[in-house]
Amino acid sequence: MADSEEEYNTNIIHESLGDSTNFWGDYTLGELILFLIPPFGFLVAMGMPFVPAALFFPTLALTAVVEVFLYILHKVRPDHYRLTEWLRVKLFWLVKKKQYTHGQGNQDTRQVTRLERVMPHGIERIDGAYVGAVEVEPANMSLQDDEKWEKAVKSLTRLSESLTGRAKLHVTTAEVDNESHIQAHVDRLDDPDAKSHSIFRGVLMEFVNRYIDDSGNVETETELQRKYYVVVWVTDDDIHDLQMNSDSIADYLTGIPVIGRLFTRFDSDTLTDAEREEFKAKKLHDRLETVDRAVNNMFRCRSRSVSPHELAHLTEDYWACETRSEREYEEAASVSPVTYSARELIKHGEGAAAHDAAEGMDTDDVGGTDYEVDETDFVSQLYRPGENHRSLVAPTDIEWEADHALIDQETYTRCFWIETYPEHPTSGMLEQLLLDTDLAVDVSIHIDPYDADTAVSVMKEWISSLKMLQNDKGELEAEDIEQEVNQAKYIRQMVRRNHTSLFRVGAFIRLTAETEEDLRKQTNRLETLLRDSPSNCGVKRTTRRQEAGLVTVSPIGANELGQNRLSSMTGEALGSLFPFSSNYLRMEDGIEYGLHGHNDSSLLIDPWELETGHSELVTGMPGGGKTHGTQARAMRMLKKRSDVKQIYIDPVGDMHGSAKMLDAKTITISGETPLNPCEMHPTPQHVLEQSPDMQPVSAKKDEVYGVIENFLQSRDVDLEMHSGLITFLIDTIFTESDIDPADPSTHTPENSPDLSDFLEVVDRLQEEPEMFPGATTESSQQKIQQYANELSIALHPFRPGSTFGNLSKESDLRLIDDSSKAVYLDLQQVEGSGSGLGKQSFIMQLLLSTLYQQAKNMQQKVEIIIDEAHYLFNDDANLESLNQIARHQRHAGLRLVMLSQTLSEFEDKGAAEEIAGMCPIKVHHREPELGDETATSAGLTDEQQSYIQHAEAGKESLGDGQGYSQALVRVDEHGDYPLTIKTSWEEKQIIDLDADAEDTLDVVAHEADSHAADFEEFVRSKAVEQELANRGLSPEKAEHVLNGLSEDELVDVVFVALDQTQPEAVVADGGIEAETDAEFGTTE
Repeated sequence: MADSEEEYNTNIIHESLGDSTNFWGDYTLGELILFLIPPFGFLVAMGMPFVPAALFFPTLALTAVVEVFLYILHKVRPDHYRLTEWLRVKLFWLVKKKQYTHGQGNQDTRQVTRLERVMPHGIERIDGAYVGAVEVEPANMSLQDDEKWEKAVKSLTRLSESLTGRAKLHVTTAEVDNESHIQAHVDRLDDPDAKSHSIFRGVLMEFVNRYIDDSGNVETETELQRKYYVVVWVTDDDIHDLQMNSDSIADYLTGIPVIGRLFTRFDSDTLTDAEREEFKAKKLHDRLETVDRAVNNMFRCRSRSVSPHELAHLTEDYWACETRSEREYEEAASVSPVTYSARELIKHGEGAAAHDAAEGMDTDDVGGTDYEVDETDFVSQLYRPGENHRSLVAPTDIEWEADHALIDQETYTRCFWIETYPEHPTSGMLEQLLLDTDLAVDVSIHIDPYDADTAVSVMKEWISSLKMLQNDKGELEAEDIEQEVNQAKYIRQMVRRNHTSLFRVGAFIRLTAETEEDLRKQTNRLETLLRDSPSNCGVKRTTRRQEAGLVTVSPIGANELGQNRLSSMTGEALGSLFPFSSNYLRMEDGIEYGLHGHNDSSLLIDPWELETGHSELVTGMPGGGKTHGTQARAMRMLKKRSDVKQIYIDPVGDMHGSAKMLDAKTITISGETPLNPCEMHPTPQHVLEQSPDMQPVSAKKDEVYGVIENFLQSRDVDLEMHSGLITFLIDTIFTESDIDPADPSTHTPENSPDLSDFLEVVDRLQEEPEMFPGATTESSQQKIQQYANELSIALHPFRPGSTFGNLSKESDLRLIDDSSKAVYLDLQQVEGSGSGLGKQSFIMQLLLSTLYQQAKNMQQKVEIIIDEAHYLFNDDANLESLNQIARHQRHAGLRLVMLSQTLSEFEDKGAAEEIAGMCPIKVHHREPELGDETATSAGLTDEQQSYIQHAEAGKESLGDGQGYSQALVRVDEHGDYPLTIKTSWEEKQIIDLDADAEDTLDVVAHEADSHAADFEEFVRSKAVEQELANRGLSPEKAEHVLNGLSEDELVDVVFVALDQTQPEAVVADGGIEAETDAEFGTTE
């Protein structure tokens, strides 16, 4: 065994691990007794004095026939049944009533639920067990590597080993509708901004009309998603050790199964009913606390306590085969007390008031109305304590067929259990089943831990049985068995050392469908999924045992299909069943990012609710779909929320359509646009309170230093000798301005200095070098004067009339205001470079600074979308500006959305990598050249790297789901999601919109249906109307232009347009005075 740890492992599943029910050969004790009954009956019959001797041979022949018949039945029985069990199943099916309704007796649908009553501390089952549950917020294991799966498996193993009694892992399928998501869009139609932007309103109405019926009601399809629970229970046997045990004969006899009950009355130490209830409640509480801690320690999982009411509601949903409103359940449940307790009634006196007081219930507030109880009937209700509760939970009607059931005349169900497992299971062996949300399945994995002594004994029996089998086999087979013997010895050693544990485990499944044909198809699909890799399991149907199957799978049900349906597993093998893998993300106020690549479930993300920030990084090759997808998400953000403004920084003009939709305030930035790097705006008080370390003036000084540093470095000026002087100059211009660092109200553009003030101080310093602190000697003053001269020469491009003279002017550029829903910054006119410095990049840095200063003062949230953001990453100062915005994004209500072509631009690059780290959302489109080093640095698994490399690039198509691409979306604290990004046809038309060019829309209009063509014409006319308005015409005059002009009017309009195209530093909506309309009116 020296090398056993290398040769063997404890990840093993065995049908019984020696815990066999065989008594002799291939026969169980029950089967042998069954075979002995006919001969015994023959002997008894022949021994009767009144039986004539002539019947001896006929009776003997009949006995022989019965024995042969039993032998044949034993041979032809299903392998997964013992003969006695098979005959019992058939017999019970013959006498079983084929329809259950609300009635009396065992064939009442209320009895099927196995619920006895709902209590404050849990649910009591009809077998006396107290049941409770913990909900698991699952991990996201999409595209995770073996290392992550190993961590998940080990975490489930640790949870299983913490169990002190029987438990189940329950996975249910819940229906989730999009009604609240659609209703948010409907409500947006009443917002002022939706009424004032015609194209935007048209896009919004197209979306709303898709889900509204003729009566104005929201109609939307539901989606299926899994919910995960750990269910534990406490039985009377679990509290047996709490009794005051003695060594008396009576105590020994009471411990014998079945017949021990006859001796209970002689055991003076037996717990009273009241004590038993109290101990079970406490033990259930302790077990739930243990499970809660264990779940929180599981890989990427979190726990949530489940109240008894929630567990009852979960049980009701299970038997209804649909997700019902919790409000309806609570209203129905409020007509009766939550719990009935005979013990409390006896303790406090007979009467409803005393009972309610004992239960801590305020009967005046139940359901918002007075609760009245018939005193004469109250005591009789104690003998049927949970009848009302069972009525709430139970279905109305169940029809039984041999291989399925029909519940409430609506839903067909079929139950299964996993009969065989691979001997050495792979991690996440059930993931493919759970990911397929087209299958409406509920799964219960029952876990029954062996105690330590029993586990060692079981292993010993298994080894003994293997050795006996080895002696009966040939040489070759004996060698194979020797391997199993050594494996068994290794596991026994691990069990004895407490390095692993043993469990009996069974996986049970319920499948539901709306029709019998759907049930057949879904059954084939389920059996195929479980049969194929990675599950490699054999699955059986619970034929003629649908009731037992439904109960076993139900949230509170025990295993009624029997211990023979369980397999023996080590803790490691049980961990391989890890079911807590989520593929859903539906944040309450989220926007749709796309559809999950595994099951087409909607991915709804609310960036503003993420704990680590709001920003987003989008990467991907040109044509990979990143710009298309980003515009779609930006559009959806505004369609759902009214509290967001958007700013488009568009160096290449790809986002023109989105700007047109919102009639965005369009600002064309040229090389002459006045931009003041020193401009400040007041920081709101709430931002300062949330960021106590924020120093706005100091931050602005650092920003100005970065602008000058960026410029000088591009001209190869050594800053080492000038840095102190530059800092002094910046301090001086702010000190001499009207800005008070301690008074945010003075931080206004009017009080801000500019670079002309900076150059003025440089000139003064050349004349008065002694003004520099510490320059008291002639040599130091000469040195300062020399530095000032050098700085004056180096910064000459900032003087009026030079390359960057526009930066020495006072800026009146108001990028964001309350009147505009969106701002479109057009940088296409900023070209060339200024002595080695990319002018567009440099202007971008100043724009970011100005945006941050203005955006932080907005009451609304501000989303800054930067296309081709890699232009910014070549300059450290640009990165610093982005870094500042990213650091304060949460407190200032800002969100950066940065689009770039490669992920490598953000990895191992200092500030860029830091900025990427402050983006809680990352969307990675196709990038074929994504290297191993970059992928590793970004924390991508091999599977995720491969997905990004081979993701589908942007594809255009007509009809539903235009603009199709794939991306990997990574969300902090939620996980990673392979995503299919699709846009509706109206979204695609907006994204492709260009009021000055018709090629794209001409193609779409030619191929689209008439409705799409009408919408396209509406969008185009409104876009042209807005364009004319931006050229100086009022909306009314623009509409008149579109409707047709005379030749004289057309000439006058052209003159107006020509006036607007004269060289201007800034062209913005509303930038032309009202006399333009007057001029047009005169012509008219």
